[in-house]
Amino acid sequence: MKCSLCRGLRPGSIRFKLVLGMLIFWLAFVLLSAVMGFYMVKRSQEELITQKQAETVSVLADELDMRLAMMHGLLIAEAKELQEEPSVLADVERAQKWLDDHQDLHSVFDNHLFIFTPEGRLFVESPFISLDRRGLDLSFREYIQKTLELKAPYLSNPYITSQAHQSPVVMFTAPVFDENGGIKAILGGSLNLFGQNGLTHIRDMKIGRNGFLVILSSDRRILLHSNPARIFTIVEPGTLPTADKVLNSHLEGTLYEPAGHDKKGYMVTVKWLKYKDWVILAHHPMEEIEESIAKYQQFILLRAVAVLLLGIVVILWLVNRFLAPLEAFAAHIRGLMAKIGKDRYFHYTGRDEISEVSSAFNSLIKELDGRYEELRKNQEIFKTLTIFSTDVIFWRDMADNLIYISPNCLGLTGYTDQEFHTYPELLIRIILPEDLHLWLGHIHGKGDAVVFRIRHKKGQILWIRHECNAILNEQGEPIGYRGNFINITSQKMAELELEEQKELLRHLIDALPVAVCLKDGEDRWLVANQQTLRLFGLPEDLDYFQMNEAELAALSAQREVLLQLKAINEEAWQHKGLWRGYEEFATADGVKHIFDVFKLPVFNEDGSRRYLIVVAVDVTDLKHTEERLRQAQKMEAVGQLAGGIAHDFNNVLMAMQGYAELLKMRLTDPFLVKFVDNILKGADRAAQLVRHLLAFSRRQQLKLEHLNLNEVITGVEPLLKKTIRDDIALQIHLASDRLPIYADRLQIEQILINLAANARDAMPNGGSLHIETGLAQLDEAYCQNYVDVTPGNYAMLSVSDTGCGMDEDVKNHIFDPFFTTKEFGKGTGLGLSIVHGIVVQHKGLINVYSEKGIGTTFKIYLPLTQEAETTQAGHTPQETRAIKGSGVILIADDEEMVREIATSVLKEAGYEVLVARDGEEAVHVFEANAQRIDLLLLDVLMPRKNGRDAYEEIKARHPHIKAVFLSGYSQDLLMNQGKLLNGYDFLSKPISPTELLQKIQAVLTKP
Repeated sequence: MKCSLCRGLRPGSIRFKLVLGMLIFWLAFVLLSAVMGFYMVKRSQEELITQKQAETVSVLADELDMRLAMMHGLLIAEAKELQEEPSVLADVERAQKWLDDHQDLHSVFDNHLFIFTPEGRLFVESPFISLDRRGLDLSFREYIQKTLELKAPYLSNPYITSQAHQSPVVMFTAPVFDENGGIKAILGGSLNLFGQNGLTHIRDMKIGRNGFLVILSSDRRILLHSNPARIFTIVEPGTLPTADKVLNSHLEGTLYEPAGHDKKGYMVTVKWLKYKDWVILAHHPMEEIEESIAKYQQFILLRAVAVLLLGIVVILWLVNRFLAPLEAFAAHIRGLMAKIGKDRYFHYTGRDEISEVSSAFNSLIKELDGRYEELRKNQEIFKTLTIFSTDVIFWRDMADNLIYISPNCLGLTGYTDQEFHTYPELLIRIILPEDLHLWLGHIHGKGDAVVFRIRHKKGQILWIRHECNAILNEQGEPIGYRGNFINITSQKMAELELEEQKELLRHLIDALPVAVCLKDGEDRWLVANQQTLRLFGLPEDLDYFQMNEAELAALSAQREVLLQLKAINEEAWQHKGLWRGYEEFATADGVKHIFDVFKLPVFNEDGSRRYLIVVAVDVTDLKHTEERLRQAQKMEAVGQLAGGIAHDFNNVLMAMQGYAELLKMRLTDPFLVKFVDNILKGADRAAQLVRHLLAFSRRQQLKLEHLNLNEVITGVEPLLKKTIRDDIALQIHLASDRLPIYADRLQIEQILINLAANARDAMPNGGSLHIETGLAQLDEAYCQNYVDVTPGNYAMLSVSDTGCGMDEDVKNHIFDPFFTTKEFGKGTGLGLSIVHGIVVQHKGLINVYSEKGIGTTFKIYLPLTQEAETTQAGHTPQETRAIKGSGVILIADDEEMVREIATSVLKEAGYEVLVARDGEEAVHVFEANAQRIDLLLLDVLMPRKNGRDAYEEIKARHPHIKAVFLSGYSQDLLMNQGKLLNGYDFLSKPISPTELLQKIQAVLTKP
């Protein structure tokens, strides 16, 4: 039977052709059914996976949107709460506590909470890190600028935090508005993208078995990736076509990423977030999709094979059972590429030649599987090393031919691995010529690692650390060399910047005008600026590091001072906190200086001493200036008191003099007239005292004119000779230059007479009085030690005597009113205080130089003027006589005695008088008698309305009205820089009846 079938199946036989034709027909039918099944299964599986992946990405995007919105909403709500509590922002500690207490915010924003000022400076942060961070300028940050620009909440683009974990973070901000709608603060919450509230829960999410998620920001930055090394890197345009298409066109949906040289590519599902311009890309490997499809196709294939085999079996059973094993083996081989694992082995239980072929085939498959697995493992290991390494790795053979360079060379050098293979000389050309010797001396594995510079393709200079090792064969012979490039640019730049900052800090503290010193716990000097070295007379090039005070004292003339500092330092260490005090000692220049010293001890965690920071500020000039200011304030206060007394006393004297002169005119008894004359003499002496008080208080009326100081001294010389005694030699040395000043001649003469009298009393046994003039220029540095003295050119007047001199205590009180060293009854103590008042009123300066037993020199500086010099003729008093007149005069004065005496004098002279008690009443009285009144007699200072305001109000309606002003002061509303205002007539109290009548008559007779 078998032999018959074999013969029938010989090639060329009809049976063979029939069997062959049936088999071909059956095979075609089965294959067509399988192909159609393959296509339908592939299409349905792709649609199912696409839909499922799209749903997953959509749910994930909605979850992220909701989470970001919820976080931002919570921060905005807290910002509104902060807006309703303005007191929180008024105090740093209260703001710190407010942030610390909001645990609900801390549970959401796991990377700190912040409050920023409107200028972009850090106000407080929680958790608290350091006081040094308060006031940190962060105005350059995007979230600060955007919040201020939009005046609205803002979610920043991710950035790498400066904190220790160095993770990508985002900043949520919410403005805090004031009542006017302006931003008074910014509340910020920082979220760690890899914290528990960030992207951690989706970072390890898989798409399929080996797929992964990628989240990109609109600025092409990777926020999430299965490869940690790629997180927060920039996707350069052209490197990922799929990312370019999504970012450029804002696409959503499913895309297919092209296959690489070793992969089949990915099915990419894209979904944009609504709350922030981030995009989620789910990568599903096409290899897995095809594998899933292949399983169904395999099932279909198996069914087709089963049907085919069934047909073959039937045919073979009908044709020849012997063909069955061969057909099965052929079918197995044809489907081998679709099989995996043990399915690729052919199982045959027969004992014929087919069994031997089957066994050989299975052995071959097993051997190939072992070699393939070993090769795959080696490829994965090498791939892992090159992908996750930041180093650029290269191999060279013994002839220096480049065998391999890792693909990440593009990021470091700008050149691709293909360019290096095409142009091997690039490996040398990118090294800077001046560093090439380092490379040449290190290649072929010689020596330790070296550092040199390379030039990036774009021109950037990078610092590289290079290591090189030989590759040996089994016999230990070198067959090549492997090396690497490590980018250490950031580290190198940091080292260079640190050195530059150290040098800058050295120049900075050396430029400080204060002494700065840093010592360790054993009082050894670590840092000292040039001012400190100069202070103690130490050489400026001294290597003082680690030297203590005792060692430095041996090198300095300030030995005792340096040794004294150690005891004071101990007091600062015991004080624990900031110690401040004043220290006075002679510096290297031999002059005693006063220093305001600050000392701050710094301790280690165990309480041991670490550093002592010392800062000493020379406040010698400041202390002297404070003393002068106190003296000036004292003189000003006493002057105001004296001026007030003089004002009230003048009103009393005016009444006394007026009534006495009226009484004298009515008396005929010479005996009684003598009594009245004595009253008038007493009133004159009292008036003279008042004028002295006014001179001291700088409230006397000045009659300013352009004078030559030299001529004033020449004119008063005869009077000076009468003031001093014959045993005192008067020597006058006048400057050859004119000394034009703008001053009151009589007051300048008063200064000379008073100083001459003071010198006379200081030389009871005779001596010399020297008067000298000259030009002087006071600069700003000199004037800043005095109050109300401006820099410029001055006329200098020096008055020196060879008398008994003064000690420091007397000099400190020499210008005080009523201060005198003379015996009781021999001096009023007003002479020098009057001189001081006159000088100050002329905007000048007076200094006194004196030593006990040697003599005294007064130096007076009066401002020079450029205006022409004039002279003023002396005034000859008019002879007192009875003056009569007529007309109506309105008197307004708040002093009743003044009103009564003025009324009596005017009525006695023939005038009709109307009276008012203040300026307001004067206006009403005038309006009621406007057509009758010929002249106004007004006191300057009155309640309700002063004399000038009353006059201006009356003059506005009656422009031709005439007026005479009275005042116990001379420096009041009618004065303008020491001169009477044009158009006003003025009398200074006390006024004699004759002076009053003469003035009124002169004003009434004016045209």
